[in-house]
This record gives sequence, structure tokens and C-alpha cells, in this order.
Amino acid sequence: MIRHLYIISILISFSAQAQVPNYFSDNPEWQQSKICYDGQGNSQEWDWVYYLNGDTLINGTLWHKVFKRGTTTIYNGGVGGYSYNGQIGLIRQDSMKVYSMEQNGEELLYDFDIAIGQSTPQTYYHSSATTVVDSIEMIQINGTMRRKMYISDSVNALVGTYILEGMGSDIGLFEPFTIELNCGHYFQCYQLNGVVEVGSNCNFDLDVNELIEKEQIQLSPNPVQSSLELTTPDSHPVKSVFLVHSNGQKGKLPGIKVSATSSIFNIANQSAGIYFIEIHLENGQILREKLVKM
Repeated sequence: MIRHLYIISILISFSAQAQVPNYFSDNPEWQQSKICYDGQGNSQEWDWVYYLNGDTLINGTLWHKVFKRGTTTIYNGGVGGYSYNGQIGLIRQDSMKVYSMEQNGEELLYDFDIAIGQSTPQTYYHSSATTVVDSIEMIQINGTMRRKMYISDSVNALVGTYILEGMGSDIGLFEPFTIELNCGHYFQCYQLNGVVEVGSNCNFDLDVNELIEKEQIQLSPNPVQSSLELTTPDSHPVKSVFLVHSNGQKGKLPGIKVSATSSIFNIANQSAGIYFIEIHLENGQILREKLVKM
């Protein structure tokens, strides 16, 4: 009987290994953003998509080329910025581990084969040795079951809350789980073969003809003490609004819709200071406006 159980356990182990999905097939894309502040009311914002485009062999090992396309906007007494699209790295999968190629060679990026109570491995982008897996659930991604591992850290402050097999974390593919001073990372969406698997308000290929200029968005009054009115064109309805603090933290603002193009938000309980209002439109565009709270 023991012999039979041993054989069955071996078969289950081999079956589990055989069912590890190919994380980098099916044209994966990660939509992300980041915003940093200097404490003086100036900010720099990045909106981008990671995607794979081509492979290369290094010492007989297959690596996937990671590209990054997006825009950078700089608010520093005026508005400036630039766009970019180019290769930023290499990535590969070995069973349930993912590696990235760095200056000193390959580095572990993720180990998705971690049990409840175990610490997440220290990696190139996440050096904390005290981040542990609290619970695991199985979710379906593109027809395959993936492990979703919820994490916590008793020593370091985390902005990430989970690691999803094959995707990365809810902060991003390469971004650290821990807080970055004066900056905030925001994972938006993850898609395979053009189908969104994780996230909402996604727009990987935003049509520039659909964009509206920031001048078409009105926040009043600004500076503000309590009630803030947001007005947008009726052709570009608002999906959600967030208040972004100077340390990069953000929270959703509940509002009262007073017309098809206008909503009122109460921020009387917020401390005086400089904030940014982050406006998510239904077409996927994200706009940010500086706000002074008195």
C-alpha cells in the first residue's frame, strides 16, 4: 500500500510539473504607471507597457527580449515630456522560476513555487528577507490554473499585496514590492493575445484621436478647501477619480454626479498641501492635475 501511495505521489508530482504553463507565450503585455514628486509641487510621470518581441540564445539558453513603450510627462513650472519604445532587458522561464538578465549575469526575478508560510526569495528587484506568503488561491488565466500568493512583511512596508504566477506582482513585472520614497508604482493591466486577464480601465493601444487635452478638464476651485468640482467633455465620460498624495500613495475619491459632465468631490478632511487628482476616463486615458488643498 505504501509503495502504491509513493508511486501515486510521484505521478502527481510529474503531472504538476508537466502542467506548468509557458508564461511567455501568447504575447503577454503589462500596462503600468509611476509617479514621483519632489515635495515642491513638481512631478514626473511615466505610463508604459512591457511586451516581448523576439528571442536570443545566450550560451545555448533561450531568452525573450523585453521591450518598453510609453510616455514620460514632466510637470515643473510647465509641462514637458517625451515618448519611447525600445528593448530594456531579457527574461526567461525555468519551470516555475523566472530570471532576468542583469549586468552581472542572470538574476532570479520570481519563484512561483512557494508554500504558505515560506519567505519569498530575495531577488534582484526585491531584497527583503521577511516577506512571506500568507495564503494561496488558484485562479484561471488563459485556460490554465495559476497560483495567486498573498504576501505580507512584518518588518518592511509593502505596497504589493500579491504575486501572481507568470504575471509578476500587483506592482508590476520588474517593480519592487516595498515602498519607494516619494514615488508610487501602479500596475494597471495584464493581457494575453489581446485579451485582458487581470485589471480594468485598460488601454494598451490608445488611439491618439481619442485623447483629450488637459485644458478640456476643469477642476474648480483650485486652491480648494472642501468641495471640488470636476468637469469633462460629454464625449469623454469619467470612470474613476483618485487623490494622489505627495508620497505617491493614492486613494479613490467618491463623488456625487451632478450632471452628465460634472461631479462634486468632498476633500474637506484632507490635510492642507499639494496633491494630484488622477482622472481615469472610460476610453482608458489617464489625466493628472495638480491640486492645492488649503
